[in-house]
Amino acid sequence: MNLLKLIIVLTIAFTSQAWSAGQPKLSEFVMSPAPDMKPIPAMEGAWYWNKPGLEFNKYDKILLEAIEIFLAPDSRYKGINADQMKALSDTMRAVMIAALEPDYPVVSKTGPGVLVARIAITNVYLDKPKHRLGQYSPIGLLASGVNKIAGKPKNFSIKNASVEAEMFDFEIGERVAVRTDTSPLRGLNEDPEELTWVTIEESLKVYGKRFRERVDQVRGM
Repeated sequence: MNLLKLIIVLTIAFTSQAWSAGQPKLSEFVMSPAPDMKPIPAMEGAWYWNKPGLEFNKYDKILLEAIEIFLAPDSRYKGINADQMKALSDTMRAVMIAALEPDYPVVSKTGPGVLVARIAITNVYLDKPKHRLGQYSPIGLLASGVNKIAGKPKNFSIKNASVEAEMFDFEIGERVAVRTDTSPLRGLNEDPEELTWVTIEESLKVYGKRFRERVDQVRGM
């Protein structure tokens, strides 16, 4: 084997090893230092880190903090529509509660057996909204109310978004787990004529289901 062929073979081997050993790109949502994460078996696009030696079966309740939304660094527009982002956050929270309860009650206070979960939808893209003069008239204001926004989301995309989560045990005062999941949201069909809060909710439900499955796995159920 000549030198050029040897270099090519070694380059391909090194690149393949680096790719398989690579880490998911986390947003600033996850507290520093970011842990070394491993892919979750049989869950494409999902990665995890668990505190070594921690017995997860001692947790049977979850406290969900407010869902956070992070814009993609290269989002073409940075202005946030508060109503739409709240609707996205509230939808994610409702999906998580539906996936966890009744087996894992979602509570409002910390205590023994309570896992505190911080969750964020990251890498959200925004487009500059198209304003029309009529939207500022009384008729326009009525037509652009909360029901209108909830029925037809506009100017943002979660097709390439990820969902990141950190879990804490406030009894010991430590972070005990980190999760990131990219696969469910990437499968979302975002045809402007088809995108509604219903289709977004259906996409987020996949993440809720996978989160619940992973909770069951680490608790040995």
